[in-house]
Amino acid sequence: MNWIKNLLIGTAILLTACDKDPETDTQATLLDQTLEFKVGKEDGYLEPIFDSTKTSVSLAISAENMQNGQNRVLWDTLLALRPLRDYPPRSNPIIIRKNIRLMLPHGEILRMSRNTRYQDRNNQVFQESKGETIPRNIPFLSVEIGL
Repeated sequence: MNWIKNLLIGTAILLTACDKDPETDTQATLLDQTLEFKVGKEDGYLEPIFDSTKTSVSLAISAENMQNGQNRVLWDTLLALRPLRDYPPRSNPIIIRKNIRLMLPHGEILRMSRNTRYQDRNNQVFQESKGETIPRNIPFLSVEIGL
């Protein structure tokens, strides 16, 4: 009879160990995702007001902890300030591909962010910033950035 008691206790311990609370589950998932950024200017910009307009674009991919809000940058890059007209058209954009391969804890999400900065001939600066969550289940994501 002792062996039945030990078997039941062992089974109870095993089942308890396998039952994890999703709130405290700290396991990580291997992510292997590729992001493609396509940067190109819109048609137009022929008016004289755009003669000396300059533009820069910064891109970043980060992991954000959903419990405490901490953010760690995994990758970032900058297309330095240059004349807006020097950017290629959207039909033939600058293409930047970045593969992200890492163990990402369940409590974290991937984010991409971009900031476009315009400087006009009077040195006034205008900025547009945008951030998006990158779904875990999408292996390839293409993002178009029109200037």
